[in-house]
Amino acid sequence: MAYWEGQIQELDATLKTLHGANLTKLHEDLDLYVEIRRMFDRITGMLRDMNALTAEEHAGSGFDELIRRIRAHSA
Repeated sequence: MAYWEGQIQELDATLKTLHGANLTKLHEDLDLYVEIRRMFDRITGMLRDMNALTAEEHAGSGFDELIRRIRAHSA
């Protein structure tokens, strides 16, 4: 999450130093970074709240339970 926060701060600082009407792409990138950070927060929170299986149990099932729960929460 720190990576995306850094990307947001860097792009935001760049936007503040630029002048001109054609900054749409940079604003779109900033919006994307914010959305990635928001989704990362949501997914990690969801994973933290799950009844966690061991790494071996996940690997043995092909991560089916984890994938099923992520899809259920994303719907």
